Amino acid sequence: MAFVFYAAVGVVSVRVLNSYDPDGLARIVRAQGMLFGHDPHVGAIGFVQPPLPVLVELPFVLLLRPLGQVLLAGVAVSALFGALLLAQVNALLCRFGLPRGWRLAWLLLFAVHPLILRDSALGLSEAPFLAFILLSLNGFLAWQQEQRISRLIVAAIAASLAFYCRYEALVWIIAMTLAVGWEFFRRDRAAWWSPAQATMLFFLVIPAQAVALWLLVSLLFTGNPVNFLTGPGAIRGATNTARLAGATQPFASAYGSAWDTLLLLGQQIADVAPLLIPATALYGLLVARRRKGGALLLLVYALIAFIGVLALSGLLPPLPRFFTWLVPAGLILAADCYSAVASGIQRRTIAATAVLLLLVPVLRLGVAAWPQTDGPLLKRIAAASIAQPRLSGAPADSGSLSGYREVAAYLDPEPSGTLTLLDASPGGAIALFARRPQDLVMTADRDFVRRLRTPGSTQRLLVPDPASEAAAGSDVLKQYPDLYDQ
Repeated sequence: MAFVFYAAVGVVSVRVLNSYDPDGLARIVRAQGMLFGHDPHVGAIGFVQPPLPVLVELPFVLLLRPLGQVLLAGVAVSALFGALLLAQVNALLCRFGLPRGWRLAWLLLFAVHPLILRDSALGLSEAPFLAFILLSLNGFLAWQQEQRISRLIVAAIAASLAFYCRYEALVWIIAMTLAVGWEFFRRDRAAWWSPAQATMLFFLVIPAQAVALWLLVSLLFTGNPVNFLTGPGAIRGATNTARLAGATQPFASAYGSAWDTLLLLGQQIADVAPLLIPATALYGLLVARRRKGGALLLLVYALIAFIGVLALSGLLPPLPRFFTWLVPAGLILAADCYSAVASGIQRRTIAATAVLLLLVPVLRLGVAAWPQTDGPLLKRIAAASIAQPRLSGAPADSGSLSGYREVAAYLDPEPSGTLTLLDASPGGAIALFARRPQDLVMTADRDFVRRLRTPGSTQRLLVPDPASEAAAGSDVLKQYPDLYDQ
């Protein structure tokens, strides 16, 4: 049912609202480039973003591109992982003992949260990332309760798969290793180190192999094992971060300021996941009273701390999806608090408060998106539900597909074999709408650099306006900075 719901939301976004998330488009572009591009090859995956979402999209692109529905490949994959995410949330709530009624209410409000809804319908990597993170957490909690090493193996495999979705999983892997050690220390402070050391190393083996494999593959295809850190398109070179964009970037105040970073995190928590605030306070009280061990608090806040480090370093893009983890974080802590209290009144209070605080961002973010919408009432409601949330200090992006369709329609009448050199960063999604994507030479193609440096080797150069924000990522304008003046 969850898969059908998220798939339907994605189809409405594509077919009715003519909208799709730009990062979701980029993943489909890479999958299509591996199969139907100008130079189909494995290297078209880019080796910058983690590979799993793109690899899973390949069979869907193979099936849907000939039918003219390639965008639905991203919809299908994100809906699939969105359903897996809800299954893991449900498993966690069952583990913490929530009755069926409260559990369904929490699940429903979690499922329609604007960030979760968008990530699970429009091809983003957050849905698979969160699904595997929560699967890893489920494995850890099962090991914590049962002390069966097989449960820790599940946690390690899931954490490795999360790394293949988003690199933040490295922080999760480190935090979980520390949480394993903490559990041994908490239970036997006199003789904890030896068994803890062995178990921590055992847990790390699988994720370490996963990371080593990705570094090796990147080295073989790009000649740079850390291409995802230093290569084209890596976050260090992202033009929408405070480090490069300067004071005009919405999160620029946090750059270099620990206090402003804390204020930024607090504001985003209030916007996205107000449940996290009382859940953290209550959980901290339970830890102080030794009714909880604290490992869950470490795991939940490790990823939040990483967001803070990015903001402090000036590397946090002003994209709401970077704060998606806040939503399940609050839910998880609230559920564990529910399990820790014995009084029926206390449990009902926690459950009812969670319902209210899960509902608040759903309504508030939807109302905030309403002015961006137009058309009939039902269409406006759908658009407001799917719109990228306008968080404090961050711009909203409509994700309109009209511009890509228009440029593709302009290129399509050209004779077959008329090559166009296309910057993948600002306009790669044009290839998804072009009738002949093989005529578009993009940055991942092996002959891109040669053709870029050889005037006349392609019939057209397609570049953004040098005054636009996209121009900073244009390889063509970097090669020919005076192109518009000629």
